[in-house]
Parts: sequence; C-alpha cells; structure tokens
Amino acid sequence: MDRSTSVSIWAELYWIYRKSGMKEVLPIVKRDIKDLKSSAVQSLALINKFSNYEAVKEHLILRPLNNDDNEKALAKGIYRRVGDMALVLYISLGNMVQGTTQNILSTMVSRDIFQIWGMDEKEVFDWALESTMRLQPPVLCQIIWGIGTQLQQKHVHFMEDESGTFNFDNPLAPALTTEQEVNGAIAAFYPGVLERLYQMVNGDFYLMFTSIYDVHINPVDGHFKTSAMRAALADTNRDMNQRGELLTRQLYRYNGGTKEITVV
Repeated sequence: MDRSTSVSIWAELYWIYRKSGMKEVLPIVKRDIKDLKSSAVQSLALINKFSNYEAVKEHLILRPLNNDDNEKALAKGIYRRVGDMALVLYISLGNMVQGTTQNILSTMVSRDIFQIWGMDEKEVFDWALESTMRLQPPVLCQIIWGIGTQLQQKHVHFMEDESGTFNFDNPLAPALTTEQEVNGAIAAFYPGVLERLYQMVNGDFYLMFTSIYDVHINPVDGHFKTSAMRAALADTNRDMNQRGELLTRQLYRYNGGTKEITVV
C-alpha cells in the first residue's frame, strides 16, 4: 500500500468524523486494525514459502509501473517492458479493506527468488497474467447520469456481454479498468481484451493510459487529435497523478491487423 492510498484513507476518515463524529470513526478504525492483524498473519505465512514456486503460484500477479521512474527497483525484479511501461511480477499477499477503500497487498518478486524457482520466464508470466485476470476481471467503467445531475459509475463486463454498444468517441466514453479498479491499466494486456475492443470500436484505436488505474480508448478515425490526447495526458500526469500513479508519458496505438501496441 503506497503513501497516496494512506492519505486518501485518512482523508476519508476525516470527512466521516466531520459528518458523524468520532462514534462513526472508531468502529471503522477498530475493524481496520483487526483486518491488518489478520492480513499480517497470512502474509507472514506466505512469505515463508516464497522460495517454493508451487506454494506461491496461485498468488502471482502482474502490476503496471512506469519503467523510467522505477528503473532502480526494477533492476532487482522480473518484468516485461512495453514502451515506457513495465509489467512487473508480484506476489499478492491478500486484500485489505480500509474505510471504503479496497487495497491489494503485494510484494515484487526478486530475481534471486525467481532463480531459485528454476522456472521458464515466459511460462511464469503467462500464468501470472491469466491469474491476474481471474482475480481482477476486466470491465468498462461507464459514466452515467444518476439522480438529477449527479454522475455515477457503472461496470460492464464487456468480455462476456456482447449486447452492449458504446460510443468511444466522446469525453464520457467508458474507460478500461478492472473490477476493483486497482492497477486497472493491467487489463489492457489481458488475453483477448484488445481484440474484443477492436471489434467494439470497429477499427484501430489509441490507448491513453491516464494512470496505473485505467485506460481511455479513442478510435483512430475519431474526433480526438493525437496532439489533444498528448496534451490531456501531460496535464493529467502533472495535476492529477500522485507519486507512483503515473504509468506512461506516451500515447499508444493498437493495430488490429498485427495485434500489437506501439508508441504513437
């Protein structure tokens, strides 16, 4: 759990205190402490098995990080590079709920541990990607109008549901993420996801990774110019993303013919 997550949790508790007083805050804090203790016990048990691949196999996941900003840490890890992004191998230590925020506790797999496993890197990565997809299924996060002028989010499991139609060429177009919206940008690298989006968009599209949390899809033949998308990405990285949330400074394109992601 990073510092930005901790800050958001304390901010949430503060507003609960302002609205309802300490009587509403204390039960949340007590529950969080109990969950932390439980997570710590489970994590320690798993950590003791790190050198055993079969024991940790079901807990392997991939997380997206910016390659340039994390170059020093990545030198000790196992990852695949895509442009200026890195898909990094982690071991999930379980989920923890703090306030109304759900977090995934995880630790990076070191090269030393990986060498002890004696496994083929491609085999492990392919397994970890499928494992991540099972734990965090891909969804389209759609913004809809609620009561009055209030905006709400709706998750659509587009891989299974082929009945929905979406307009990706507008400012409120659905964003690709995961069910938990944690490290949601990893969904762009799940098996079959980009191919399915290619069918839905009916052509090639740009991928604007606005953070580690989600990806915005814009048709190549749409109204948004690449210059405008680059400017929007730069503004988001500068004004919205906290440390560790920035995933890329580049705009990407998916080619349906070659099934490849390339930097624009």
